[in-house]
Amino acid sequence: MIDAKTASVWFKITPVGHNVWAIDHRGLVLSYLVVGGDRALLIDTGTGMADLPREVRKLTSLPLIVVNTHGHPDHAGGNYQFPEVFAPVKDIGLMASSAMNIEVRRLYLDSIIEANPEMDRDSFEQWCSMDLPETKLLPLEEGQCIELGDRRLEVIEIPGHSAGNVAFLDSKYKYLFAGDMIATSTILLFLPESTSVEQYILSLEKLLQRVGEFDRIYPGHAPDLSNPQDRWNSQLPLDTGYLTELLACAKQIATGEVKGEVYKFLPVYGDALRHRFGRASIAYPATGGM
Repeated sequence: MIDAKTASVWFKITPVGHNVWAIDHRGLVLSYLVVGGDRALLIDTGTGMADLPREVRKLTSLPLIVVNTHGHPDHAGGNYQFPEVFAPVKDIGLMASSAMNIEVRRLYLDSIIEANPEMDRDSFEQWCSMDLPETKLLPLEEGQCIELGDRRLEVIEIPGHSAGNVAFLDSKYKYLFAGDMIATSTILLFLPESTSVEQYILSLEKLLQRVGEFDRIYPGHAPDLSNPQDRWNSQLPLDTGYLTELLACAKQIATGEVKGEVYKFLPVYGDALRHRFGRASIAYPATGGM
């Protein structure tokens, strides 16, 4: 991990109301800390590049439950910092091959340094090469409720970005923590572990059926795309209108009525296509996969 001095500028922590904090990992990804009367819940562990437990303990001393929205290394890469983590049952295999894999960590760091050349790569070499401590993974499935004392969060399975994607619904305060299924950045549906666009549509429709239970969406990524100078995830919260725009965008892709623009991600994944509608942006397989 990076040293304490670097870590002090790595995290940006913002209270978002009702004892919830957004923890921004240098604009790369968002974790959330939800504090209840008896326990606290950490949603996603980020990249694992800096000491997340230390930041959490600055905010609460309550017993901590840790969960992942899905198995990608920017969301589950810090799992090794905690003795046990609840993970989507359909993504547990993905975590072994992706989030915990040294080669994937190195590729991920390459992409971060390319986008942020001012960062000192040497500070992260230990993170890239270290053997990570084992973390006990416990299964998360549809309908489970996480009790925090005076509030509870429900697990909702919403496959799309990955097969195991889940969201966490705090219906008491009408908050939805959606991971990478809803974001201001491009939704990636072309990865090997992604589902079809049609399945993504079903997941959005499932959330829309429950929109009366939430009015604020807290995503895994929320950059201000109109201001590239702002490196942080500053567009919080998202409104439920994002769901409608993402659904319309996905349906236009699924019906074949649009011709997407070429979208480049990491070279290992090859090219994809991207379609935009309103604020929505979705990248999907260039051939097949829908």
